[in-house]
Amino acid sequence: MGFAEAVEAGYRNYFNFSGRATRAAYWWFVLWNALLLFTTVMLAAVAISIQRTNPPGALVVAVLALILGLFLLASCIPQLAAEVRRLHDAGHSGKWVLAQIGLIVARGGLLAVDHRVPGLGLHLAGLGLALVSLGIDIAIFIFLVQPSRQDYGKYGYGR
Repeated sequence: MGFAEAVEAGYRNYFNFSGRATRAAYWWFVLWNALLLFTTVMLAAVAISIQRTNPPGALVVAVLALILGLFLLASCIPQLAAEVRRLHDAGHSGKWVLAQIGLIVARGGLLAVDHRVPGLGLHLAGLGLALVSLGIDIAIFIFLVQPSRQDYGKYGYGR
């Protein structure tokens, strides 16, 4: 599968969390999202630097911030769906992604509470969550780079 086909398949399967995605399809889609994110962030950085020398440029910064926010929202679901399908293709459950998201939410909640409560306990809990999160991220990365399973598994036939 080529770059254009992978990007098309990624958006065509926007809410599809079942089935499989090959390594090529997944990594081309990741590259596409990374390029879009990089371009949007660079445009925002240029707009911010222009805004510092030209105060009316604040509108441009606001518009680019809105575009960046919309991009992140719009690309989050298909990226997660592609990741789940890729995990299925390698023979792993998509529930790993739920664990990853759950840890992100837990760490965010802990950070929100951490500055209000003195003591070392929450800092150690945050460190523990960070280490568990790192372990899950490494495991998921290893799963994502594994070859496709060719047999029939609970996620359908391999490619």
